[in-house]
Amino acid sequence: MIKSKLFINYIVSYLIVFFVPFVIMSSIIYLNSVSNLKEEIEQSNLAKLEQVAAITNERMSELESISNRIAHDPRLTPYMIHHPYYGLEAVAELKKYKANSSILEELLIFYHQSNTIYSSEGSFSLPAFLNKYQFYYIELNDFDELLHTNIPNNVLFEKQK
Repeated sequence: MIKSKLFINYIVSYLIVFFVPFVIMSSIIYLNSVSNLKEEIEQSNLAKLEQVAAITNERMSELESISNRIAHDPRLTPYMIHHPYYGLEAVAELKKYKANSSILEELLIFYHQSNTIYSSEGSFSLPAFLNKYQFYYIELNDFDELLHTNIPNNVLFEKQK
């Protein structure tokens, strides 16, 4: 019995000597790994957000550049766009602007003195335009009123295929 008690004491002491440093080292390594992993995830997410911000800024500058080029394009002036022959060139020019942009699905021009909307697909009267693009919760009179105001407004629409 004494030998077995001594043997058990030796085993318990060796286990304590082994497990206490093992548990302490394991917990230190675990906590260090978790904090490093958390930091890496945060850095990765920040990098992705910075990338999204850079792409968004690039797209916005692209849109601003397109709007400036359209504003200074002599083929897209109200006189040229209303002319029967040069109006076709204006539509072709809108197609070029649309093709050169990676984010534009459609490009529309509206001049306040007319009731015609010009796009890369042609020109539309307001009722024809509203038939082509299905706007949610908007009537022809409301849409006409929105077009003739100087206050920007967002209107949801769904393009007919």
